[in-house]
Amino acid sequence: MVLPWRDRLEKELGFDERFLPLLWVKAQGEEAQIRLKYMDLVTRLYNENFTKVIGDWCRDHGVWYLGHTIEDNGAHARLGYGTGHYFRGQQDMDFAGIDVIGGQVVPGMNYHHDAFNTGGSNGEFYHYALAKLGSSAAHLDPKKKGRVMCEAFGAYGWNEGLKTMKWIADHLLVRGVNWIVPHAFDPKEFPDFDCPPHFYAHGHNPQFRYFPVFSGYVNRIAGLFREGRHPAKVGIYYPAETEWMGESMPVEKPARILTENQISFDIVSLDYLEGARIGEGCYTINGQTMEVLVVPCAERLPERLKNVIRRLQEAGARVFFADGKPEGTEGSVIPLEELGQALSEYRGIRCAQDQPDLVLGEYERDGSRYYMLFNENVGQAVHTEITIPGLDADDRRQTAEESGTDLCHFNGYVSRYDGFSDTLTRAEHHMMLHLEPYESAVFIVSQEEPEYGSKQEKDSAAERIFLPVREGQDGWHFCRLPETWKVRFTDSRSYPEWICEAPVDSLCCVQQIEGWDAKAGTLRFETQLENDAVEAAEAVLDLGTVYETADVFVNGISAGVRLCKPYRFDLTGLLRSGANDIAIEVTNTLGTEVRDALSHYLAIEPFGIQGPVKLHVRGGRNLR
Repeated sequence: MVLPWRDRLEKELGFDERFLPLLWVKAQGEEAQIRLKYMDLVTRLYNENFTKVIGDWCRDHGVWYLGHTIEDNGAHARLGYGTGHYFRGQQDMDFAGIDVIGGQVVPGMNYHHDAFNTGGSNGEFYHYALAKLGSSAAHLDPKKKGRVMCEAFGAYGWNEGLKTMKWIADHLLVRGVNWIVPHAFDPKEFPDFDCPPHFYAHGHNPQFRYFPVFSGYVNRIAGLFREGRHPAKVGIYYPAETEWMGESMPVEKPARILTENQISFDIVSLDYLEGARIGEGCYTINGQTMEVLVVPCAERLPERLKNVIRRLQEAGARVFFADGKPEGTEGSVIPLEELGQALSEYRGIRCAQDQPDLVLGEYERDGSRYYMLFNENVGQAVHTEITIPGLDADDRRQTAEESGTDLCHFNGYVSRYDGFSDTLTRAEHHMMLHLEPYESAVFIVSQEEPEYGSKQEKDSAAERIFLPVREGQDGWHFCRLPETWKVRFTDSRSYPEWICEAPVDSLCCVQQIEGWDAKAGTLRFETQLENDAVEAAEAVLDLGTVYETADVFVNGISAGVRLCKPYRFDLTGLLRSGANDIAIEVTNTLGTEVRDALSHYLAIEPFGIQGPVKLHVRGGRNLR
């Protein structure tokens, strides 16, 4: 590999130039120090001669400087197409930055995967380390003031719709990314095959009219995680130096274990560790106080790291080596798979059962604590009892004996925030959590009780919206839906004019009908429901599985838009006595019509309503 060089660099390396060949060949371990010194110098010079120059100019001219480098498949700590050290490459930027494109963060593919046009993608790195590198830099670098951005959604292909974009956005938000730069609006003539999808696509993208639903949600959630503090107590050493010197466990390995155990953490470089203020049992970087340092196993440790570890241990901070440590190094070794259990007291929430697909994001702001929970499993729901601690959650070791958990006492009011409707409902410290695939939830613990409205309205709304209706319990029962529906179709250029009728008369998917396998647009399912109740009952329409954006109308009034599961719609107050016109509009992606090479990681999904569709009612006299 060609390595960076300049005239007289040999005078700055700190070793005789006759050892330069050891940058490429091994010499019974003697190459370790040569490579460490070279990489240490080159990565510092990258910052000094590139990012610092641009950053200083921008700040002198009243401009924020932000961007991303190439982090792919471990390149964040290597040269070639990487900068050799993620944190030094980001130094002097006003935002931390990363990039997420197709084939990297892919729903359900948190493992290594290959494709015909790539050399392979390390899904474990992309899912468990990439966003955390960005958010950690934002937390630990005072210039960034907690700001981290991601350029997202590009190069996934036309199969990527708002459902996938919502999953990707939640994946980033729950890991601390609080600014998202969407890729892309494209002025070129449609179809442009440069890294689609393009959101507007000159009127061809059928889901674009719902883009404000998506962007409004992302902006509201991202806004909750700004201007505050990340309360992580665990740091993972960023193993750039140990990788330069020899064999080293990649950072995504311990990051994955902590993520799957709902333990908040930051990835901490040696530069930050050396500048940390070390106190009794802890170390503080830019106001972030941590109690634990996890060091991924490595063949060798640099002396600088050994010195930091020694100082931390002397101060009573906890240092753990994941899977092993070099000879002569003091400290506790924990098998990687046991790391979550060893640090269980630092779990941000408690689950009744292990939930490796449930990702937790924590934040503190204005005296409140924020907990974002995201079910990253694309096929199975999370259904478990959870415990959310109170406002004194930093005291992880204080036992609340009445709850049987080592989380702290449960002071504070708990609310659940819905980022789509921008509403709060009451929640509890102990509760049943149900999250469908692609679904997330935000809980806020505050000192003062928010305004919810009446208790009956609040509790009923929370039950209807956030938990599947329990048929036969609490007064809920099925309402029989009409079997016959009128089904019409239109494309994005013609909407809301309907250009043809589909050759079906029921709630179904249409892609297997001859000539309908390449349709991109909107299906409208229409029927009439008779309601003999004097007053409308509480009612919830659950569409089951839909492909993929659903918009429900009752008597011409929208009951809301759903981009992904759960496709549940609260119809309470919309149904009236007598005949009710019901319409369901389902919109798919352009991937069925425009088959592009970039879509190979995303399935071409069906088009329509797979169901099962159920209308649940409670109260009122009769619905038929």
